[in-house]
Amino acid sequence: MPLVHAQQPRADSGFTLIEQMITIAILALIAATGLPLTSAWIDQSKAGQAAAQIRNAYNKSRAWALRSNEAWLCLSNGSLYVFDQKPSACTSTGARWQAELAGGSSTRVLLGDVSSDSKTQPTDLSCLAFDNRGWPKTDSLGSTACADRSTSTITVVRGSAYVSSSLY
Repeated sequence: MPLVHAQQPRADSGFTLIEQMITIAILALIAATGLPLTSAWIDQSKAGQAAAQIRNAYNKSRAWALRSNEAWLCLSNGSLYVFDQKPSACTSTGARWQAELAGGSSTRVLLGDVSSDSKTQPTDLSCLAFDNRGWPKTDSLGSTACADRSTSTITVVRGSAYVSSSLY
């Protein structure tokens, strides 16, 4: 007599296709709502880092001015440069110090405050010149006028985020 094997009933283990699809849809919804918040947080962080880098470059420029009687701080194509002699152009040639600005060229640096109670319109930072006492002075690099002593606040803008900071 042949042996007949009875089939064992399958144990219900794992998830059904419907359950998996619902789980993936919920995760996609959470990710879609969280992504804009994450990008705003990253923009705010990059703007804060850039503001700290500019304050650092500002202080280095003042120190160089005290040592060598004058100094220049330039911002060009997302890079910061500090010179102890007047440069012909804002490039890395002859720079005593340089750094890549956090966020690169997509980060905008303004001289002045962008708050609604500000009396003056902020302008883009291109250069700052310093005298032998480490104070900003009126000067220019080529056809670009450097900011003068009246500038005490910078505003860094990246995406929808901005950070205002005092230079001294």
